[in-house]
Amino acid sequence: MNMKIRMAAAAVFFPAMLSSGMGSVCAAPSAYEDSIRYRRAAMVMIKHHYEKALTAVKATPVDRALLEKSAVYLELLAKQVGEGYEPGSHGGETHAKPEIWENRAKFDKLAESFQAEAVKFRQMAKTLDAKTGRQALDNLSKPCKSCHDEYKKRST
Repeated sequence: MNMKIRMAAAAVFFPAMLSSGMGSVCAAPSAYEDSIRYRRAAMVMIKHHYEKALTAVKATPVDRALLEKSAVYLELLAKQVGEGYEPGSHGGETHAKPEIWENRAKFDKLAESFQAEAVKFRQMAKTLDAKTGRQALDNLSKPCKSCHDEYKKRST
């Protein structure tokens, strides 16, 4: 892994770990609390960088630097989507449905689809205009929506 990616990973994951409580030395309330915190942190960071990319695309002219930076982070974070879903970690305070583990192959396929779209998005970020940028972001979000529709518990 090259140094630029390592630095980006550290810049992304270290603050999220601290803010999610992963860096604490306190005992976790359940055996899976670290897994749940990990995946929550990843989702929060994905949302943050997706929103930054959307802001960049909506700018006139397109904010190319912000778009490219967000695309790098989204590609990096997309690789984390399937992590933190250890068998049994649907217990505790989580929005993950047990169906993730009952049909893990389908869940993994959706994660891989998101990863592939994130790679495409990063590769295209240097040349996207407002219209193609919105379409690329829509494509990036389709696997997310499918996964959330099927595997995320809704708040009541």
